[in-house]
Amino acid sequence: MSIFDHLEELRERIFVSVLAVGVAMLACFAFSKDLIFFLEAPVSSQGVRFLQLSPGEFFFTTIKVPVIQLLLGQTGLVTGEQMLSVWRYVVVGAVIVAAVLTPSTDPLTQMLLAGPLIGLYLGGAFLVKFTAPRGEIS
Repeated sequence: MSIFDHLEELRERIFVSVLAVGVAMLACFAFSKDLIFFLEAPVSSQGVRFLQLSPGEFFFTTIKVPVIQLLLGQTGLVTGEQMLSVWRYVVVGAVIVAAVLTPSTDPLTQMLLAGPLIGLYLGGAFLVKFTAPRGEIS
């Protein structure tokens, strides 16, 4: 097989894998309540409950970050450069918030929560930087 044949086979396998993960995610969302009850069953007698945010609640909570950034940038209280200069603190803060809010101790779950927060913050900071009035860009 040539390199192009290998690449074509790899592309097909990646496509099938992504499709299978997508179908599995849809199935999990369809049966999410049943899955939560199943996963809570071993510890429910001890009064343990999972913190559950629906995807819509999480989305609308985190989407406020760039909106607030844009409002602060448009009023001139903060510039995009100022927001981008504190990105290290935002990363640490997002990881700490994710560690507190996630019900488990595994780092994957924490990063799955911290990642969108960091991405939205950086996206909002770049949005403020590029939508700043012409006279205010330094």
